[in-house]
Amino acid sequence: MTIRITKLVSVGIITLGCVLGPLAARADEAAVAATDLTIAAASYAMSLNGDRDRPPVRVGVPQAYNFAAAAGAAAVIIALQERAVSGRGQHLDASAQAALLLSCQGAV
Repeated sequence: MTIRITKLVSVGIITLGCVLGPLAARADEAAVAATDLTIAAASYAMSLNGDRDRPPVRVGVPQAYNFAAAAGAAAVIIALQERAVSGRGQHLDASAQAALLLSCQGAV
């Protein structure tokens, strides 16, 4: 027996794939297990470090999942406000790649 909880708000952290508006991450990208190094490379954060004549340098402290958690928390707050109006819950996906990419936009 499956019980549907219609007021539940939940969030999932996916590794790769940009979740912007109605565009959902592709299933093959979202299911990939990735390290912080892989996500930093995929989001171009590594290209901001190091010298121009050498390969990219790793970001000092792992940050991708911290930014994804912050994006997920912000999304939950917005979903809770929507639930207060509509009475309906939602499932949200926060992309670690998209969150780290957005955190670097001021440096580009």
